[in-house]
Amino acid sequence: MKLDLRYKLHQAINTGTLGVFGPVMVLFCLHKGMDLYQVGLFFGVYFLAITCFELPSGAWADKFGRLRVFYCAKLFDCLNFSLLIFFDAIELIILASFIGGVGRALGSGAMEAWYVELLKQQRREAEIGQKLSSAHAWSLVGMAFGAIMGAGLVQFFGEQYNADNPYLLALLAVFFLHAIILFSMPYFFCEGEKVVQVRETVNSDLGIIRKTLHLCWSEPMLRAVLLMQLLFGVLLTSMQTYWQPTLQTMLKADADILMYGLVAALFYLSAALAANLVKKRLSNSHKPLNLMLFGLFALSSIVMIAMAFSSSVGGFVGLYLVFGFFIFAAKPLLATTMHQQVCDKYRATSLSLLSLMFNLGALLVGLLFSLIADKFGIYVLWCLMGGLGLIFTLLLKSRYAIDLPAALKSEHVPY
Repeated sequence: MKLDLRYKLHQAINTGTLGVFGPVMVLFCLHKGMDLYQVGLFFGVYFLAITCFELPSGAWADKFGRLRVFYCAKLFDCLNFSLLIFFDAIELIILASFIGGVGRALGSGAMEAWYVELLKQQRREAEIGQKLSSAHAWSLVGMAFGAIMGAGLVQFFGEQYNADNPYLLALLAVFFLHAIILFSMPYFFCEGEKVVQVRETVNSDLGIIRKTLHLCWSEPMLRAVLLMQLLFGVLLTSMQTYWQPTLQTMLKADADILMYGLVAALFYLSAALAANLVKKRLSNSHKPLNLMLFGLFALSSIVMIAMAFSSSVGGFVGLYLVFGFFIFAAKPLLATTMHQQVCDKYRATSLSLLSLMFNLGALLVGLLFSLIADKFGIYVLWCLMGGLGLIFTLLLKSRYAIDLPAALKSEHVPY
């Protein structure tokens, strides 16, 4: 199997595994007796772990190898779901979420950096934006299938075997999928990797992080990308944390679990469609991307506000799918710009920094803004986050009125 297909298939399976439990994660927390603040805390500690380990994991990937760090990530993922399977105490469930965040931090960006390096070694720099958008679309389709699978397992197991713990079979499935991904790494990444550059030029993990932070924050284009990624984290987490209990309230809690899986699957398919359109945009246009990015974030914010006022199930679900289309269309554009501006020896750390900004936004939602949802309601939270998103987008547009590239340059940036 060729490199591109292997990478896309791996991304689909790996991300699809994350999607298996995603559509029912909040319902699982509510089933365990959590209130809305504890649900926010559950996600908050997850993003706290990612925030703490994101940059170090990128430095470790650059220093010791992307494959080794990804191997450790899968071990943490397996430990995370082992705790969820065997323990019911809320404190241990929250601890499992923290461990899952460590695994997510270790895995974020490592294999993308590995893939981009191979493309550059094959002198395919001009294809990077298209290939990443294509892999992103495969990942979202994988999440769609995973969402249906997870919700179906919960529905089937709860009805046929164990109504008191309907989530057990889905948890077991995710555990074994992570284990399969772990043991299949020699096949998917048979090219291996060479770990050379960073050891020769930077002697410590802290040095790698410091250099990457300086490079990214001193470049106005990258600074704008990082701030947009922060907004991406705030908007997406505000939506993904609370759409399930909102829909549950609108349905009066009488809908099958499979309904939530179907809605999540449609959401990811809408996002995959956006990624596919972005791939064509990167292939066929040489116009700057700045207006598209600012427009996508503004539209996402407006749709979030509209969802707060939606009173029908059909309208709510429709707006949710539109939100997924707009917000995920921005993701490959941000990643493409980041890849253009960094060189190989800091690539994984730079991607970790990009992911860190997303998770800082998510952390704000989980640990701070969740108090608003618990005290004043989800609709107030969405109105507030949508309004802040619009203001933040306008401020970014006025402050960073720069032209983002439509495609990757073929030459290396001399960092």
